[in-house]
Amino acid sequence: MGDKGAAEQSLGMGLLASQPQVEKGELQALQIPGVGSVAVLKGGKEFVGAHGSVKEGVWHDNEGIAHSVAIKTVKVAGSEKCLKTINKEIEILAKLPSHPNVVRVVGVRPGEEPVIVEEWMPMTLKDLLNETGPVLNSGDVVRITLDVAKGVCHLHKHRVTHHDIKPANILLDETCNAKLADFTCSVFQVSSLIDATRHGTLGYMAPECMQCGVSRSRPRVRAEKIDVYSLGKVMLSCVVGNLDNGKTITATSLCPTRLWSLICDCTKMDPEGRPSCQQVVERLESMVKDGLEGEVG
Repeated sequence: MGDKGAAEQSLGMGLLASQPQVEKGELQALQIPGVGSVAVLKGGKEFVGAHGSVKEGVWHDNEGIAHSVAIKTVKVAGSEKCLKTINKEIEILAKLPSHPNVVRVVGVRPGEEPVIVEEWMPMTLKDLLNETGPVLNSGDVVRITLDVAKGVCHLHKHRVTHHDIKPANILLDETCNAKLADFTCSVFQVSSLIDATRHGTLGYMAPECMQCGVSRSRPRVRAEKIDVYSLGKVMLSCVVGNLDNGKTITATSLCPTRLWSLICDCTKMDPEGRPSCQQVVERLESMVKDGLEGEVG
């Protein structure tokens, strides 16, 4: 991964959510080189994924100011698969410069007891959809998706394919600004083509990756178009909720013409027919600039 010092770095934070005052007995301290005081908040929120466990924590910066953070560790202590996955995520994060639409990293600790410390975000897009129901207004869909698309472009610029874009991996702040998170499935690419792998989440996984699971061969596919497909499915889930209801009269009636056209283009079966991520950004920016009023699906 390069030298250990680069991995055990403390990255620029910007503004993080302020952490309420807590008693010392409620904190479980962790040692993260170069980061300062980091501790798990006992009784705080916890989320468990396939390979990692994320717990709510507190980070005190150099001025002693407390910030809410998310502390990610292996799901199963001693599991080789979990260790490999979290350490690979640390490698990916070490290669990525900061970006306003990618979750900020406070610091990392690679090795036999890997830890990733990130800014704490109050909710995910999945949470928002569960709260508001399956349908967001078109303006919100465009604004949130534009944030995510800018984050994905940043990844691609630095040769990283996310490979698992879905509402649960899109974090939102208090004003619904979106940031991409969770790089456990991500791949660092040395060229624009990568081996198709069955990584990601069913419903959001590109068809060329799905085909890899039923074939012995592993075709070379365009890395960028894998993420574009998933981004299209995220837009679709924001509009209709149920991904199985994709191209129906109900879906088209809920969607302005240009937004629906973009969803259809992003989710084409043939990856060569999908737009580039930069083209997705440009089309979404056009919708923000011109507005979607009066458009009928």
